[in-house]
Formats: sequence, C-alpha cells, structure tokens
Amino acid sequence: MKFNLKKSTILINLIGSRALGTQIDSSDVDVGGVYIPPKEYYIGFLNEFEQDNKTKEKFKYVDVPSNLKTFSDYFVGEEKDKVDNQRIDGSIYEISKFFRLGVDSDTFILVSLFAPSHAVRYCNEFGKELLYNRDLFLSKNIYKSILKRAQQRYRGARNARDMAKRPKRLKPDIKNFTDKNEYKVALKEWRRGFCWDNSENLRVKTIKKYGYDVKYAVQSLMFLRFGKDLLLDGKWNEDRGVEDLREIRHGGWLYDRFADQYKKELKDLELAFKDSTLPNRVNSNTLNDLCIDITERFLGYK
Repeated sequence: MKFNLKKSTILINLIGSRALGTQIDSSDVDVGGVYIPPKEYYIGFLNEFEQDNKTKEKFKYVDVPSNLKTFSDYFVGEEKDKVDNQRIDGSIYEISKFFRLGVDSDTFILVSLFAPSHAVRYCNEFGKELLYNRDLFLSKNIYKSILKRAQQRYRGARNARDMAKRPKRLKPDIKNFTDKNEYKVALKEWRRGFCWDNSENLRVKTIKKYGYDVKYAVQSLMFLRFGKDLLLDGKWNEDRGVEDLREIRHGGWLYDRFADQYKKELKDLELAFKDSTLPNRVNSNTLNDLCIDITERFLGYK
C-alpha cells in the first residue's frame, strides 16, 4: 500500500542557509519535516515501510529527492524553480522517529523545531501543536549534540584549508619504494590530490578561491550561536550575527579571522551551558504522551 505523503505531512520547514539567510545562487533547498502515515501502517502487518538495515526501524524516514518534490507547490519564486528543475534535499521523519531523535537532542530535529517563522512552508493544526510544545525538547543535553556538530563543521573548514594549501605532488614511482604498502599509501594520497587539483566541482572551486570551506565555516558558527541561544533563551535569535555570516559565505573573511571567531564563540557556548537553567534531560514520558495525542487525533481516534 502506498499513501499520500503530502496529506500525511504536518510540518515542512526550510533549514540550512535559506532559513538563516546566508544562501548563495547555487544553494540547494533543504527542508525538514514530520509526517504521520495512515493507521494501516500502525495496525496490521501487510503495510510496513522498507526496513532500515542499520537501525531496524519499522518506519524509514523519507529523504529521497523525488519523494520530496511532492511538496513543490509549497514554494514560490526562485525556491520553487530550484525544487522543480534541480533538487530538494532534507528529511521528513515519521512522527515517532522524530520524537525519539528529539529526546536525544538530535541537531536536525532541533533545527526543524526552532526554525524561524519565515522558514515555515507548511504547518497544519497538528504541526502548530508540535511547534507550540517545542520547549519540551529542550534540555542541557543539547550542548553535547550541538558542540559535536559545530566541531565537525570546523574541522571540515580547517581540513579544506589544509588541502587548498597542499603543494602539488608528482605521481609516486614504485621504483622509489622498498615497501609496497608504503607505495600504495603514497599512490592513494596522490590520487586524492590529483582529483582535488583537477576537480570541476563548484564546492572545490570555492574552497580553492577562498582558501578554506566557507560553507562549513558558516555552519560551525551558526551551530555555536544556535546552541547558545537555546541554552540561555530557549529560542533561536536567528537575526543575531547574520551579516558577518553572509560576509564569510561570500569570502569576506580570511581563515585566521574565522578561526579566532570560532574559538571565541566556542567559549561563549561553554559559558551558556554552565549558566543555563534548562533541565539536564527532557521528560520522555511527557513527550511520549504528546506524540500519542497528536497521532491519535490526526488518525481520527479522538
């Protein structure tokens, strides 16, 4: 049995650069959202999603661009053109999966819940109820998940800088190696550099132009600020610092300036964690009750 994903969806938000206002012409349309499948997927045994082999989940989240295109009419102008003619990225989670990830302070879930109001593309009464109760997903546990994501992006920006500075190398000659394994390692490294040097990928070209990965740089700072705001204010003050992020995205900052700013804001996040009055963990029972209530009413059981 196939069901209408669009009719089952309760919330669609822009996430990423378009939600923040730091997108460039080549930026994709990234979305996050929640859906509730028909009751036949909860009751009975004939109608299950394809099982995720890693998590053994009954419901596999929807992240296939062709499936996401069903939401095309929620967008207008340049966004709609991107969705119709290029691609749309992101994930729409089945509601129980969304809540389980939220209990663990998953950054994707937090960004979807606390996206700015201008980033909402579809939200029915059940989506509104979810957003109204989004504070239930907040705890001091978000510090670790957001810090991890910020660090990943920072390392990505730094590693790209190292690749951009790497001098070109000649292809290794096996005659110069006494150990075949050492030759294989050197050859693998050379091939990696050769692919980099000759790449026509727009992302790689941008890294070469600016000397580091400005996209990852923006994301690392965004996560640090996002985490600080949630820990101290319980909401995302998305307009704070957007102009400097735009400057970075367009190559206006050298790497060292960005790295210094990252270290400063990393300390700010640490202080926010210490000063936060949020609970140490979310109340899983309360969130479970909310998930059940929204699902039952959406399916007509209440």
